[in-house]
Amino acid sequence: MLTESPEISSPQSVPPAAEWRFLRDRPFRRLVLHFLGGLFRSGEDSEETGVEMGVGDLLALLAVPGGLLSLILFDKYSSLLRFLRGHPAFDIYTGSLPDKYFFIVFSMVITGAVTVLKWDQILPGPRDHANLAPLPLPARSIFLANLTAILLAASLFAVDVNAASAILFPFVVTAEMNSFGGFLHFVLAHALCVVLASAFTFFFCFAIMGWLMACLPDRLFRKVSLYVRILLMIGLLALLCTAFAVPRLVMRLPAAPDSLVRWVPAVWFVGLYQSLQGRGGAVLHSLGQLGLGATAAAFGSAMLCSALSYRRHFLRIPEVSDLPPGGRRLRLSWPAFLDRLFLPTPFQRACYHFTVRTLLRSETHCLLLGVFAGLGLVLASQQALSGDWLPVPLILAYLGICGLRFVFNVPVRLNANWIYQVVLDDSGLETAAVARKVMLSFLIPAVLLPTLLGMGWRPAAFVLAALLLLVEVLLFRFHKIPFTCTFPPFQNHVILLFFVFLFGFFLFTGLGAGIERWMLAEPRRFLALPAGMLIAWGILQQVRRDFPEVETRLIFQEGAAPAVQRLDL
Repeated sequence: MLTESPEISSPQSVPPAAEWRFLRDRPFRRLVLHFLGGLFRSGEDSEETGVEMGVGDLLALLAVPGGLLSLILFDKYSSLLRFLRGHPAFDIYTGSLPDKYFFIVFSMVITGAVTVLKWDQILPGPRDHANLAPLPLPARSIFLANLTAILLAASLFAVDVNAASAILFPFVVTAEMNSFGGFLHFVLAHALCVVLASAFTFFFCFAIMGWLMACLPDRLFRKVSLYVRILLMIGLLALLCTAFAVPRLVMRLPAAPDSLVRWVPAVWFVGLYQSLQGRGGAVLHSLGQLGLGATAAAFGSAMLCSALSYRRHFLRIPEVSDLPPGGRRLRLSWPAFLDRLFLPTPFQRACYHFTVRTLLRSETHCLLLGVFAGLGLVLASQQALSGDWLPVPLILAYLGICGLRFVFNVPVRLNANWIYQVVLDDSGLETAAVARKVMLSFLIPAVLLPTLLGMGWRPAAFVLAALLLLVEVLLFRFHKIPFTCTFPPFQNHVILLFFVFLFGFFLFTGLGAGIERWMLAEPRRFLALPAGMLIAWGILQQVRRDFPEVETRLIFQEGAAPAVQRLDL
């Protein structure tokens, strides 16, 4: 039996691992680690559904875009490439303003999105109350531990998102200066501004949540919080889209100091950025001071509202029923003959109504679908402001279909798909037909009818054809009841799928608008639309016949690809 020696018991001779365990065993530190770990959990059922992504995976994924974007800018700031192209030299501090604005906006959007998506994990939930309330711990200690974990998480995200760009972007910009002092000054200015922008966004979102919780009754707060989160995501997407137009307006601010662009939060930190580098002027300097004051105000407001709402929220957790946000929802119903007409089989009727009601009642699914809808509205608004309306319904249709297809893969929190495995025959069911009808139920009133009323029947007919084609492509291998299949383990091809999504967006909206414009130039060309749909349908059917290995049975659990593939020759 091992005994503790006097040397090991001495604090001066404790090994590093044992010293860390000694510090971790303190109640306050253990509470901080508990709440900090809760911020990185994906949900209560993450272990069951396979949604859980490790802290290292999440931080690595958030750090990649900043470094990649910095390297892409090497083409712009290379003095040799500018010389070969005949472009004159320029002031790197002023010429880099659009890129500075983009990195600030990118930092704010990523931090804000993580805050909104982690909204449920920021404050303690029923599980925390059940575990911590019986313990002899004062509420003040629990509050301070949770607040410390929030501050640590905010700092970690802010540093992680901007760490790569804080080194690589100044290196790319100042490469021709051959001055380590200039490079170091650029690094410090960039790091300070992007981290402050991230901090402002985090505390701003956190303050909104805290004030809503402190001022609204719990039932009303649960109903309103979902819509507030969706609005915040739409605002963040709109802020991201300003990266293409606002920098030009920022350069004109010295001549037009009363421009409305001065009220865009990202402009404040660009003003601070330029002031730290001695290129600000009076207007940008004042905006930089406004950014510092706004960050301090957001921090103070977040701390105040958290102190006001924390005790009330924590003590009332047992009184709150475990209902979806908003309590009871309106049940949509229609005559029974419509069910028999559009949903001819019992499976289709049951699956369709289950899917629609889940979309309307689940906070997670509403939020994710709202992100896609918000992105579609922002991009469509920008396209409409340019004067070209033809791509607008195509943008809305593409984001709506992709959003629904993505949301169908997100499992519900209650992992009860075993009941479907027991009562259903898992072969020959019409899951793709149900998913198709759900998509059309949302897209016909939201996209097709406004197109018909606002642009006429010809654009509406083209949008309907493009919409149906995209639906068939995305449901090609769909053999699951929506929301009942677990996520596959996180795989590297997720990044590839993101680029495929972008490529499909430009192809669907750009090429689709071009074909539609060609048809509108000569109305008789619309006669080719049915023939084109038949050809596309025939190609899809041929592809289905060429892939007999496509699974035709219901899927309830996704898995990683096997390490060894059988050829079955």
